Amino acid sequence: MTSGATWSMCFSVDPKLGMVLSDIAFAPPASEPIKLISSMSLAQLEVPYDDGGRSTSDITTAGFGGPNMHSLTEIECVGELKKHPIPTIGDGTKFGTIEERPVLCGDMVDAGLSYRSAEVGELLAKRKDDWQLSTISKVGWYEYINQITFGADGTIRPSLGATGDLSPADYSDAEHGSRCWRRRARPCLQPLAQCGLENRLGPGRGNRAEDRAVRLQANRQGREAFTDR
Repeated sequence: MTSGATWSMCFSVDPKLGMVLSDIAFAPPASEPIKLISSMSLAQLEVPYDDGGRSTSDITTAGFGGPNMHSLTEIECVGELKKHPIPTIGDGTKFGTIEERPVLCGDMVDAGLSYRSAEVGELLAKRKDDWQLSTISKVGWYEYINQITFGADGTIRPSLGATGDLSPADYSDAEHGSRCWRRRARPCLQPLAQCGLENRLGPGRGNRAEDRAVRLQANRQGREAFTDR
């Protein structure tokens, strides 16, 4: 990263939780890594409808992993795509097959102004960058962008975006515009203030034994270094 700081962690995919990041550590410039979080993932996503008659629990009922986690292309990811073994059914231990698919996007993005000073008539200014990791999962008609941003200042900002199609069964009828349900919903990333986010601090990995973890690192050159662990 431009500041000289480094993030490192492991990535795995849980059939229910989807993206799981574990052994998350942050190293300030010219310093040793500091382990911050043992395991981090979505815990639950409640989808209530406006009349209160229906609410879905998309994580525990459907899941963000397995076939619900979609492959990404260069259209969705302008950074670096990483393949990961994804089971076609459940966790892959009993049924189905395991497929290597590009499901993780790692991107170094501009994060705005880091500092500025013009006190003595000389402009001193520098921009900063963020490291973003994201996956996309489809549950029913809706598609969710699960994104976690790691800042050069040591901050972690999880967010969740919803896009996809409007469900014709829940939103449309002859009186309220049934011909319009096919319009795509525009993605809107929101901080996870109302969504369940599970952080596990302390020892332990937090990913399933049958999952293969991938070591991720944001290095000082501003690129994502992906190496199998």
